[in-house]
Amino acid sequence: MTTKFEEATLIRVVATTGGRYVRSITGTDLARAFADVVKGDRKIVGWRSSTEYRDLYPVGLAVASVAAAALCFLI
Repeated sequence: MTTKFEEATLIRVVATTGGRYVRSITGTDLARAFADVVKGDRKIVGWRSSTEYRDLYPVGLAVASVAAAALCFLI
């Protein structure tokens, strides 16, 4: 498949989505754009905390089973 670079299409996508288009031939402009994003373009729009519960019953059962099996072999 052969494709063609369409800068106008990319600029339209950026305008529609509210993004930013950076054309860089050497990479320095792109690195500068990344640095700008990391420094200040990001903003916190909210946060939430959550608690994740994990069931430890299978782990305890496995440890008890191994201990019981080891005790049977020692006796």
